[in-house]
Amino acid sequence: MSNFWLLLAQVQKQMRLATMSGAFLDMAAEDYFGAGGLSRQALESDDTYRKRIVSSILAPKNTRSAVVSAVRNITSIEPNIIEPMNAADCHAFGAVRMAACGGGYGWGSDNLRYGSSKGGHFFLETPRGKAPSALAICNAVNQVKAAGVTAWVKVED
Repeated sequence: MSNFWLLLAQVQKQMRLATMSGAFLDMAAEDYFGAGGLSRQALESDDTYRKRIVSSILAPKNTRSAVVSAVRNITSIEPNIIEPMNAADCHAFGAVRMAACGGGYGWGSDNLRYGSSKGGHFFLETPRGKAPSALAICNAVNQVKAAGVTAWVKVED
């Protein structure tokens, strides 16, 4: 009977995130974030992984700053985000001859951006930085962006 009680005590620990360990902690992360959404890093301890899980669950979401923070955390570089409905991102239409008309943005300009009255998407440009892959960056964006919003991601190596 003592073995049964020891097993029961071990199983009870695996029922709460604060006390989970080993493969049970990995399974909990897959339940919360989906397969590969927040994988354990090589040689990462249970305590460190648990802290990453908790901080990811409590991370701000559905805002521009949340997307910037998520990408910065994985790449260590500030990304460039362009929201077509944001005048600060797209400015006004100008031309090379009258660049000030569009704030330096416009036809023939290196920083050409077009605005749109239709929402529901944004563009993100970032170097890969310290991220393991472009897919890891896309996963980080998908975890914090609002549902139904399309993120167009350009990762430069």
